[in-house]
Amino acid sequence: MKRKPVNAIAKTILAPVLAFLFAVLMVSCDHNRIYEEFKPIENARWDYHDSISFQFEVDDSLNYHNFLINLRHNNDYPYANIHLFITSYLPDGRYALDTLTYVLAQPDGKWLGSGIGDIKTIQLPFQNNVIFPRNGIYTFSITHGMRDTLLNGITEAGFRIEKAEEK
Repeated sequence: MKRKPVNAIAKTILAPVLAFLFAVLMVSCDHNRIYEEFKPIENARWDYHDSISFQFEVDDSLNYHNFLINLRHNNDYPYANIHLFITSYLPDGRYALDTLTYVLAQPDGKWLGSGIGDIKTIQLPFQNNVIFPRNGIYTFSITHGMRDTLLNGITEAGFRIEKAEEK
């Protein structure tokens, strides 16, 4: 049996370890993040009946926060924009519905966002400088508002809450 050269061993063992450490470092440096979660969309086919919900507990009703929608899509996504319905449920049972439109591609067809290969991630502003009215459990539910019953190409949807800059 041939012995692998030291460089080959370093590449096979060291590269994944360094990638993992870099990912941990990037996540740990995100001091503004309060909540962030992605949820997969089965087979990258989002049915307009399927809402994607994010639930979290709020214990800070004094500071300002920003809400962002995260989307991951592939090259099968057929449009340059997306329409979303976002329902916000407050702890006391009240709710609000927002209808939003976001641009996902430049006029020349180049995708906005970041990513390698055909998967792109884009972070979209939802609401800025929000103070939660009370502590408790909040739920945000997202459905797509496109004409397609099954929307191809969206692989994951996410929700992020972060600390807003001091006013």
